[in-house]
Amino acid sequence: MNKHGYVNFYWYEDILTLELKGPFNEEGLNYYFSLVKKSILNRIGKNWRRLEIWDEETLGSLETLCIGKDIDKWFEENGCLLAAVVVSNSLQEQVLENIIKSNMKIFRNEIEARKWLVQNT
Repeated sequence: MNKHGYVNFYWYEDILTLELKGPFNEEGLNYYFSLVKKSILNRIGKNWRRLEIWDEETLGSLETLCIGKDIDKWFEENGCLLAAVVVSNSLQEQVLENIIKSNMKIFRNEIEARKWLVQNT
């Protein structure tokens, strides 16, 4: 099956920014997670923070939500101290509140999310 969804990611100091676009299927989520995982494992420094920015179409099936939960757990186990997720709608916010039980805070504004990450170092 073709992968659906797209992730652009980059590091600035100890903050990993992930820009998620479109609806995801399992293949898309697994493909991009493998790239992000390599980047995390290859970086110098153990602890880091994460900023996720979701466009209005970012979500997925129940299967992808389970994969996302496992990815979040892997992030925590591999040095992610804090995560800020910028959502575009209330459905995304509700989904995150119901499945993610980690060091994550949900925002509707990217500037506020970045500020929170920096202030909580």
